[in-house]
Amino acid sequence: AIYLKSTILQDLFTFVAKLLQFSMKNCIEAHKGEVDMFLIDLLYKWRNDKEISVNLVASSMSLFMLICKAVSSFVVVQKFISLFAPIHRRYLSKYHCLIIKSMCNILDSVRKKPLSCLPLREPCTFEIEGLKGEHIEKGFSVIFWIFHPSSNPNYKVQIFSLRDIKNQRIALLLQGNNIYTEFNMHIPKETKSTQWSRTTDINLNENEWNLVTLTFEPDGDTTTVTYSLNNIHYSKASIFPCLISLGMIKAQIGGFSSNVSDSPSLLGSIGIFNKMSHSQIDQFYQVGSNSRKIDSRISEFKTICFFVSDEKDGQIYLNNIASLNEIKLKKESIQSVIPNNFCSIYLKKFNLCMILPLFAQWN
Repeated sequence: AIYLKSTILQDLFTFVAKLLQFSMKNCIEAHKGEVDMFLIDLLYKWRNDKEISVNLVASSMSLFMLICKAVSSFVVVQKFISLFAPIHRRYLSKYHCLIIKSMCNILDSVRKKPLSCLPLREPCTFEIEGLKGEHIEKGFSVIFWIFHPSSNPNYKVQIFSLRDIKNQRIALLLQGNNIYTEFNMHIPKETKSTQWSRTTDINLNENEWNLVTLTFEPDGDTTTVTYSLNNIHYSKASIFPCLISLGMIKAQIGGFSSNVSDSPSLLGSIGIFNKMSHSQIDQFYQVGSNSRKIDSRISEFKTICFFVSDEKDGQIYLNNIASLNEIKLKKESIQSVIPNNFCSIYLKKFNLCMILPLFAQWN
């Protein structure tokens, strides 16, 4: 507050912005210290002050956006909306267009950081019950939508794994921005099980949804594995035979993680299907990552199970929308580890009726 009338105020805003951009933890601390509320009070005070430059207002608004895109609260959203109210119910703020543009920028950010997703970091893990070797013995495809914010070469996380009654294991993992597979299988004529991993050609696109498909097809003495990213299909690879035993299978979504940044990769949906052809994968990709569209089209595919993420009251849910009802999760939900930001509060908790009185004042 002592710098409000200082000539270095804009430089101070620039310095604080660099701190906020450095780490989400700084944004969380700024929110706890009510810096976002302080900025809204400033903007409300300045909105018709002719002595305040547009650049200064823009700098303070940029600071606010950095915080609210990471973390926010109902009170902050409600107070920000009050900036749209006309002054003395007669005329709009001098910086009204800037406020509108900022609001659009905040809401547009939801495309870059989607809501209602499972963060790929511990302890965000779900165990699947009811899956059997009989479901997948003739070949299967694992398909999932994943949002990858940025490439951290040290970031490593398990996306999915399955283990049969003979303790044979197949796991899909992400390291940096590359998907790779890990196997622990019994090899014929070998006395011990063999463990090996295989790096794929799949390098995830940053800051956008990626559809990843891995198809496993038994073929005599070998197993053919096909990897696809979106609608691009890579060459097939032949590996040792992956003969999944009949009986119950322990499967897991998520799992261990290491070197997780403030913005882990996000899982939108994941499922197991009977072996999918390239044309079926292309069709699935055309449906898109929207859970409602997937729900309406899922019956077109030979689905074993398909889980779609959702978030409600700080809990993350994965709902199986496929027809095999005996396949379910061991626990219904887990606590969300990602704080609510402006978009999640505005879109999920804010009632439109609370905004309408503002527009009524413009008559």
